[in-house]
Amino acid sequence: MRIGSRKRGGRPKANRPKFDCGTPELVAKRLRVAPGDATLSTSPLDALKARGLVSDEAYSAACYFAALRKLVFGKAHPQALDLTAVSRGGVPEELDVAGAERKYREACLFVRGQDRLALDALETLVVHERWPDWMFAGRGKRAPEQRAFEVGAAALLAWYRGARRGRSHHADSRM
Repeated sequence: MRIGSRKRGGRPKANRPKFDCGTPELVAKRLRVAPGDATLSTSPLDALKARGLVSDEAYSAACYFAALRKLVFGKAHPQALDLTAVSRGGVPEELDVAGAERKYREACLFVRGQDRLALDALETLVVHERWPDWMFAGRGKRAPEQRAFEVGAAALLAWYRGARRGRSHHADSRM
């Protein structure tokens, strides 16, 4: 008696969809984390963007900050295989690592000048991708960590706007 169709070799044919969305429970969980677009549920910064708590420009500033830090210190979470390191033998030559370090330090000084806890909150969420408790606490009183992140994100956005225009905030950060 034959049950179902089989491939050569006796294995059952796999009638899988082209794209696996996961179980309905997993899809629902991702939509709770990032309402509207479940693809933005992979990192805390993406989830904040999906929830409308971070503007597009602030999101770009945070991504730029994370990229600068990656150029200076390497990946916070190294992958098993880094294709750029394998194919080129290290960091690509056209990347200005010294310039990236200068910009990264400048951004850090500017953010730390606004609030000393803001830089820690910003790096925890953006660079280390640690999910903050306040993201899932619901409405109500804002946690001190959330206020520190908001101050840090606003300061980073101000620095980013100035950096894109070519102005240096080095003098401003000493205030």
